[in-house]
Amino acid sequence: MSSDIPEDNELSLPGVTLNAVTVVGRLVGDAEFFSTRSGRPKITFRIAIPRAPDLPRKKPASHDFYSVIAYGERFIPLLEHLVEGRQVVVSGWAQSRDVETPNGNRTVNEIGARAIIPVLDPAFLPSLDRLVAGVLEALSPEERQELRAAMENPEWQRPEAPWAERVEVLFGPNGSIHPEVRLAVERVLARMQPQEESGGN
Repeated sequence: MSSDIPEDNELSLPGVTLNAVTVVGRLVGDAEFFSTRSGRPKITFRIAIPRAPDLPRKKPASHDFYSVIAYGERFIPLLEHLVEGRQVVVSGWAQSRDVETPNGNRTVNEIGARAIIPVLDPAFLPSLDRLVAGVLEALSPEERQELRAAMENPEWQRPEAPWAERVEVLFGPNGSIHPEVRLAVERVLARMQPQEESGGN
């Protein structure tokens, strides 16, 4: 069976997107890595999405299950975070395909991902902020301002600067930064800015 589905499988009209979805769910198993026949990296996993209270109940569990497919090198660093039970936000497009099984054909509902954001437990966020603050306090106000400017780039990775080694712990082995860590850096920098502007460290 083939699952080499185009990355941009959607129809569009000027100013209108006809196939765009954003869902929040939890992984029911660890994500898996594959390569397509053309050698393109592919990550797949299944998520359970709770049904809204105003929708019909479903037995035995009020969840809908979808397979998620993500193509490209940029998703590989997320593999270590896409584990069973992790909550994620997935943005992309909906699609379905027929699959041959020993019991006959069946239809598989999937989400093709353009963005995947692993979500941390909110109770952990204050601890994450304290960790990030401890790292950023090692920088001078001028260096933190350089960091703010660098982070305006959405594709920002480990900075090439003399002070980069002092923030090394915030980055993964390939130089990327986890979305939740990036948000924590932005929160901490925002809290530090008024003190810096008033002349404190």
